[in-house]
Amino acid sequence: MLYELLAGFSYGLITSLSGLIPSLHINNILPVLSSQTLTSGVAIVVGSVLFTFSSVISSFLFFIPSESNFVSLMPSQRLYYQGKAYYAIYLACTGALYAVVFGLPFIILFVLTLQFIKPILVFLTPFVLIFTLIFLLFSVKNILGIFAIGFSSLLGWLVLQSSLDVANPLFVLITGLFGLSAIYFAVISGHKTVKQTFRIYKPEFLKLFYISLIANILSIFVTLFPGIGSGIATYFGVKTSQLEKEDYIMLNGAINILVIILSLFAAAEIGSTRTGSAYWFKAVAENTILQNKLILVFLISVSIGIGFILTLFLAKKIILILEKINQKKICIFALCFLCLSVLLFSNILGFFVFLLSGLIGVFTIKTNNPRILMLSVIIFPVLIWFL
Repeated sequence: MLYELLAGFSYGLITSLSGLIPSLHINNILPVLSSQTLTSGVAIVVGSVLFTFSSVISSFLFFIPSESNFVSLMPSQRLYYQGKAYYAIYLACTGALYAVVFGLPFIILFVLTLQFIKPILVFLTPFVLIFTLIFLLFSVKNILGIFAIGFSSLLGWLVLQSSLDVANPLFVLITGLFGLSAIYFAVISGHKTVKQTFRIYKPEFLKLFYISLIANILSIFVTLFPGIGSGIATYFGVKTSQLEKEDYIMLNGAINILVIILSLFAAAEIGSTRTGSAYWFKAVAENTILQNKLILVFLISVSIGIGFILTLFLAKKIILILEKINQKKICIFALCFLCLSVLLFSNILGFFVFLLSGLIGVFTIKTNNPRILMLSVIIFPVLIWFL
């Protein structure tokens, strides 16, 4: 058993390095690890937790979001152009680390009550989704923001709920709406290479505790209700708690790691597969010792510690390399890599959806509306499905 644990940990570590590759998501790799063995289960757990940390690097340095951290793209871009990219990565990792440390009571309570709250989830989900759409409507800056919600909702319904044969549809939509549009503006802005510093400013203890508290509460909703992603939860937390821009990054990092952790427990306890990691972990947990909560907690805890240290170490090395390359060349490379990834992990129809999504993203940004409005691309089709 010890050999299987060590092998699984090694595979998980290697898998998590996919987070360093722009636009590559661990969900594209997990099927390879889907055999129902202890080694596979450990690799899924370790890889998923570590990926939450490592993916911050490619998102914040290449402006290409993953499905979980695209919401912090704008604040991190602002810090990047101030020469504080490393600080942005540090904030995301710190938010994740302390959210788990301070949130342990919430995690335990969540696991203990899962069996009791499962029956009411189906009943409550449509109401939660309707409330979220209303919240988005009140977030528009002008009348054109309503069109941004409408275009995104219609596109999401066509791609996710109709018979269109789009491979890997969620990946295509997210990378188009949030990734393609962000890189487009980065390319046309013509920014030169920005000298980065490695100075960090440690957040105050009370602020970390406050953000961790908010993250734990919101991550429970994200884990339990389909259509409510980390982006919506982060935006809601910022708007209702009057957090600063840099706190946005910490909150998003906190919610992302908590959603992964809670979804793994939910998969083992009630068979809920809120994330791709939970989906592949579910079958493995039923047949291995990973049903033991203490073992699962141990794996997650060790992975978080390694993820925090390794991400900050790799971020510093990669930043030093990128400083030798012109910023515009980096953006063009990221754009080409993003297009290639869509063609590789989707199909021709998916590529056209990707381009159309990018146009909606550009429209939303040009009209000075918050990008979070485009998350109706997921919320609306899920609501239609429940109704």
